[in-house]
Amino acid sequence: MDLPQPKKPRIRGAFFVAGNLINSGHHNKKDPGLPMSNPESESEFTVPPKKLSDEDQAKVDRYLKSGHNDVERKPFRPFLLLGVILVVLTLLSLLSLFIARTKGVV
Repeated sequence: MDLPQPKKPRIRGAFFVAGNLINSGHHNKKDPGLPMSNPESESEFTVPPKKLSDEDQAKVDRYLKSGHNDVERKPFRPFLLLGVILVVLTLLSLLSLFIARTKGVV
């Protein structure tokens, strides 16, 4: 006995972003899609109310400016990183050639 398969919902011209359905602007006379969303009018794009009092925010700002959580770091050297990547890639390539030759593949 064959049971009928449930139909999949058909949504054209729309996609989900962070759980919200957004219209991609696809408009067709036969299938107009969903109405365009207006981000200025939606409450999800408004600035949330403050969670800290002014006094607590001042404490947080003072702590962040104190430098207690700053870490001295060496400057980033992109050419050293590139060199290390090239050396590792070359060594792995040579290793794979060695293995292929010892097994008779090459």
